[in-house]
Amino acid sequence: MSTENTKANHIFTKINTYPCPCLSEKKPLKDAGRLFSIFSLQANPICSFLALSKPRKMASKMASYLDKSKPFIYLSFNIATSDWKQCKTVLNNNDSKHYIMNKLAVFIGSFFVWILMHFLFLSCRKHIFGHRALVKCIRENEGKALSASWHRSMLFTIYYFRKLNAALMTSRSQDGDLLTSVLWFFGYFAPRGSSGIGKGGQEALEVFVEHINKGNIGGLAIDGPKGPPYISKYGIAKAAARTGAPILLHIWYAKSNIRVNSWDRTIIPKPFSEVVMIIDRKPIYVPSNGGKEHLEKYRKMINTRLLHLTYQADQWFKMRDQYPDPRNIPVPRPVPTPYHPAKKIKNSG
Repeated sequence: MSTENTKANHIFTKINTYPCPCLSEKKPLKDAGRLFSIFSLQANPICSFLALSKPRKMASKMASYLDKSKPFIYLSFNIATSDWKQCKTVLNNNDSKHYIMNKLAVFIGSFFVWILMHFLFLSCRKHIFGHRALVKCIRENEGKALSASWHRSMLFTIYYFRKLNAALMTSRSQDGDLLTSVLWFFGYFAPRGSSGIGKGGQEALEVFVEHINKGNIGGLAIDGPKGPPYISKYGIAKAAARTGAPILLHIWYAKSNIRVNSWDRTIIPKPFSEVVMIIDRKPIYVPSNGGKEHLEKYRKMINTRLLHLTYQADQWFKMRDQYPDPRNIPVPRPVPTPYHPAKKIKNSG
């Protein structure tokens, strides 16, 4: 192994001593120089090339999967130092080749998703209600705000809040790899983790909270990552209590759409369709002093309020002549559960 790769391996050893999933800018790696080991794998491995110009910024977004990504980093490092023999050695290793090709496939796939989403939503006619409330909420809280919706609404939500350096938590699954890469293209910061033992949910929440406290927006699909649909988890209430950021609920619906055959029935608008988005008039603040019963109270409040907005969004295209603003549509009590088409089961025969 060359001297450069020996140094890189030494730095990996040093990096792995940090308990948190990302390094702090207050603890830069002094001997890392301009190595590709300081980059945001949570965004996309390809951005390791960008670490040449902004190593400290990339260090602040260090992912927790460095061990798995060593082949890619070594390859990037060897390209930078023109060590072509070592490049060949890395590429000849089957495990390294599989990892690198997988990451490149994720990068290319997410790039095409990014393009398709732009074409799709540019073709749609959009009706946005409550944008001023969102802007006002962000200004009054010095940039800090939490946006929450159902998992079914991820697609247009990602497009609408793009390029705001917003944080959006994703899972550590293979599907999460693609989503994380797509989010990077749209200008998001994506801490990775989900609820469950050993899935990194608590670590990701810590990074998420830190990002919000720096004066940024954060978003959560409150019934994710795997449902059940339309039932909020505690994550959004916990994040609001710890950051002091207001929660502004939103929901959208498309007049002509496709429902994906997944647990959440993700909504995809058809090209040239109409899309309505409702942002709640008033934010929800969760006080920091309180236990589980306190969080449960606000979890139910958030759940009920978002179901209220969902009913209005789903009904607006039928009632817009009578109610130009969907937020004025009367909602029955109790709030009905949104239409959720049954999942299609494939016949194995």
